[in-house]
Amino acid sequence: MDEKTGQTVNDVSGNSLSATLGVNSSAGSDDPTWTTGKYGAGLSFDGGDYVSQGTGPTIVNSISFWTYPTSTTNYFVDLNGSAYISATSGTLSATGFTTPTIYVNGVVSSTIVVNQWQYITVTTATNLNASALNFGKISTNYLAGKLDEVKLYNYVRNSKQITEDMNAGHPSGGSPVGSQTLYWKMDEGYSTNLKDSSPQNKTGTFACFGTSCTNPAWSNSGKFGKAVYFTGSGATGAYVTSSPINVSSTTGSQITISTWINPESTQNGGGWFVRNGTGYDENYGLNLASSPTGGLFPVVMTWYDGTGFRNMTTTGYYVPINTWSQLSVIISQGQWMKVYVNGIFKEQVNWNNANSVQATGT
Repeated sequence: MDEKTGQTVNDVSGNSLSATLGVNSSAGSDDPTWTTGKYGAGLSFDGGDYVSQGTGPTIVNSISFWTYPTSTTNYFVDLNGSAYISATSGTLSATGFTTPTIYVNGVVSSTIVVNQWQYITVTTATNLNASALNFGKISTNYLAGKLDEVKLYNYVRNSKQITEDMNAGHPSGGSPVGSQTLYWKMDEGYSTNLKDSSPQNKTGTFACFGTSCTNPAWSNSGKFGKAVYFTGSGATGAYVTSSPINVSSTTGSQITISTWINPESTQNGGGWFVRNGTGYDENYGLNLASSPTGGLFPVVMTWYDGTGFRNMTTTGYYVPINTWSQLSVIISQGQWMKVYVNGIFKEQVNWNNANSVQATGT
């Protein structure tokens, strides 16, 4: 969908299955309009537009596309009048597909949200015939939003291949591009705000507390270029604030927090490096507790479960003082916390109380 003009969406697969904006090659009110897509150009649908292909591939096992829906109830792809992909109240369905697997942004899920790009893939081991193929229209219902990078395959794509597609063809070496819920590079070097490079646009704001309140400061001694330096002592400290990012209260829901960190020996432990909720709404908090032993800190998770504040601590000491380390913590609600340092798994600590509440503040 990079044509940017005209009535035709070209098929670059080599199978000569190009599609037409609207009902025919003449411009009309049922034509979507060319716009900025996820990559390059794309098409915008106003709730009365569609793309018609007619007779498509006779064997379809995987369908992928980027979409930017403006409504949680929407209509994406119709293969033949009885097999189609739609969403109702934010939940995707693949009607007419035998035992479908639905992916959103490279992971198995059926939930979409409005006003942001999401990569949808549906696979089935049972062949489908795209004998009357339309995009943005199912019967008399139409898409409100944008489409880009539509792909149909005659085999079941695996999760690695789906991630490669999502990454615009680049091999999948880690998390899908744009899948972060927050990404502060901390390379601005000026201002009291941190730009979020994820699709969520969660700007971070410098802040502090205490009688001798001092905001975080920019440093030229980061792991890669610049960094943010935090001071903290007793009842005084510096931090960056933003809106909460909750891990669901459902058991097994997960979140991964990853950062480069260089704790000072003078900090003497006990400092939070991330906290989602700061009181009776604490969804999770991570800190380096106690004084270091052998120059290493343990990792502690804290949370509020509705009746009390809880914590769990690694038995090992893993994070070195005065040294940059890449620290990653995976939290699985109600189950465990896993700690990785510089890409190496260190320890799993099992959950010891009720699930955490949801954070509502910054």
